[in-house]
Amino acid sequence: MSHKTEAAEHTQSSPQKPNEVIEQKQSSQPQGFVAKLEKTLHIPTWFTPSLTDRRQWKNFTRCMITTLGAMVPMLAQNSLNKIGQAAFFGALLSQMLPPYMALSVYLFALLTLIIGLCFGWAWGCAAMASALRARDQVLYASQVRREQSGYDTTANIEAQYQASIFRGAFLDPGSSAVYGIFLFIGCYFLGLIRATRPRL
Repeated sequence: MSHKTEAAEHTQSSPQKPNEVIEQKQSSQPQGFVAKLEKTLHIPTWFTPSLTDRRQWKNFTRCMITTLGAMVPMLAQNSLNKIGQAAFFGALLSQMLPPYMALSVYLFALLTLIIGLCFGWAWGCAAMASALRARDQVLYASQVRREQSGYDTTANIEAQYQASIFRGAFLDPGSSAVYGIFLFIGCYFLGLIRATRPRL
């Protein structure tokens, strides 16, 4: 009995460690503005610590500034007239690789992404050149004559020609097959690298 009473007195008299006090405070219900948001918006418990973490807010601010900056060329008419549809690429890149990492790591990831984009562009140019060589010129000339005979000469010829392109009036089976072969080889090669070297 004496040993039990001594152990009980020892446990009662021993002060709580700082870590235990912090854990008890964290385990209790969050108070203040975060608690109101959690109850009102039904925020998950795993997301609540991010609302009070300064680093998370810093990363969020950097990503939002980058996204809004990339949206400027799309909204300004002067830059949109100069760049055209490529203005969307900046906004797309800001979502593909947001600046939430350290500067050195981010520059390395950005360089890797640029190398991959250049490789894809070169592969697409090679596919286009091969498809143009495989195109039947006689078939293409007949398709152009057939489409030009139906154009309205009083309207915009360039707009009508572009509409014919989007309608698929100039498709060629051989050229489409070449594009399909290049697409298959490129996807298979990238998938093979991803499967054999996942760290890359």
